[in-house]
Amino acid sequence: MKNSEVQKIWDWQWQSFAEKIYLKINEGVIREILGTMDGDVEGKKILEVGAGSGSDVIDLTKRGAQCFALDFSKESINICQKLAKQEKVGIKAILADCRQIPIESNYFDLVFSVGLVEHFKDPVPILREQLRVLKKGGFLIIDVPQKYNFYTIVKHLRMKFDKHPFGWETEYSMRDFKTIARTLKLKVIRFYGRDTALKLRLPLVMRQPWLKAFSIVERSKIAPFICLNIGVIYQK
Repeated sequence: MKNSEVQKIWDWQWQSFAEKIYLKINEGVIREILGTMDGDVEGKKILEVGAGSGSDVIDLTKRGAQCFALDFSKESINICQKLAKQEKVGIKAILADCRQIPIESNYFDLVFSVGLVEHFKDPVPILREQLRVLKKGGFLIIDVPQKYNFYTIVKHLRMKFDKHPFGWETEYSMRDFKTIARTLKLKVIRFYGRDTALKLRLPLVMRQPWLKAFSIVERSKIAPFICLNIGVIYQK
């Protein structure tokens, strides 16, 4: 799929979100970022690549971080700016391709992405670019679909029949992340798992108790093997 076609897909996705803009924070991701930074992001320079609505960087900005939101979708950047204004915070929203980040080298304390890397057949070039703008000793967090769950089957069936709304997409395991670490000479700090697709299929009355119970699973060692998403925290 051509880059222009992919951009149209995501512009359409964010146009739909723009009909009712609201803060949609990935709480599990924020938890991992805070844990990585010893609970304090005050004054830290943080970049989200493929920022979407910008909700996560807005939350981190409220906690004192200096945040940048990068996306190649104009609709996404518009939403980031509107949502930041709505929440009364200042973030730097950048319209750019993640393969050419318009920032000087060795600038950020932490770089992260959620739902980005799985859309690239070869993730190494985009990760090298993220590492370029990351300080020595800084942290790189990648959050993607986890391989061993029912969503993987559903997703590939959708792609086979050209029904998947997010274009081409793959999935990852701990083994895949270890391979990336060896290729890029990165230190693996830890793996994590988060979220479950089941919550969307439960009645509202059951949703909160289920999420509370599932949060115990998310903090366990089995999380990277059974959760909807898997994440890795590298150190440069």
